[in-house]
Amino acid sequence: VSSPYAGPARATRVWRAYQRITGDRIDAEETLALAELVRSPLPVPATAIWSRSDGLVNGLACRSDDCRAIEIRSSHLGVQLRPDVLRAIAGILTEGAAQ
Repeated sequence: VSSPYAGPARATRVWRAYQRITGDRIDAEETLALAELVRSPLPVPATAIWSRSDGLVNGLACRSDDCRAIEIRSSHLGVQLRPDVLRAIAGILTEGAAQ
């Protein structure tokens, strides 16, 4: 949910804060290797819930062609509290349980 796993770190407005907090540079070899691993397709069905109006991350970096994508309208910080997002997550979990 609103995770910019599919794009470069600079597709967010928080990459500088990440560097300050962690001490890791986003262009360091180890960080780039981890980002590549995170972008790998998952071995299980996945759904990306993303928003063009996120405000902190580029919504296009929160989805890829490797999984289903559900676009919602939300800020980054408010996404976890939106009823439509919670309904989407419940629906996805229900589908998975039925399989």
